[in-house]
Amino acid sequence: RLRAIALDGAGQLASVQADPAAQETYQRESLAIWRELGEDAQIASSLGDLGSVAHIQGDYAAAQAMYAEALDLAEQAGDAQQMGLALSGLGRLALHQDDQDAATKYYTESMARFREVGDLRRATLILGNLGVVAINTGELELAEQRLTEHLDNARRLGDRKLTSGALTNLGLVAFRAGDLDRAAARSEERRVGKECRSR
Repeated sequence: RLRAIALDGAGQLASVQADPAAQETYQRESLAIWRELGEDAQIASSLGDLGSVAHIQGDYAAAQAMYAEALDLAEQAGDAQQMGLALSGLGRLALHQDDQDAATKYYTESMARFREVGDLRRATLILGNLGVVAINTGELELAEQRLTEHLDNARRLGDRKLTSGALTNLGLVAFRAGDLDRAAARSEERRVGKECRSR
């Protein structure tokens, strides 16, 4: 068990270092141990990480299968956090394949699971993703509503990265709506925020 935990840590480090080949090696070895131990929640976690690697590498079929198995195991284990992560992966995959309806479904379910366990940062991130989906479908009022809530939550969390992303997407909403002054104001707000961070 300790080896599997160590391998999971090595896999996460490889992910931060943008080394998907190393991450895959570590996570596959970790997955084999977790399967042997029969710990469904940990198996789901490893599958989710491997799904992300496959997604990055463009193997969408493998990513879909891994995320789906991760979700099934997380449901069996009653682990809402892992359910949220697997659903988020499925939503991201759907978004990248331009399936906006599936992305909305998976992201909405993912956000509910993260809210259930009190993971407000991930719930806020997913809300932002739902805002992007609304932009893609041309539902600009809905996008504005989701992204404004996303921005408010990001500021409450003190998360500057999420705040910056929200302002960028709100600027895009304004631009597509033809409100160039508002788009410029969002861009300026984002620029000022970045300058404050660099001081």
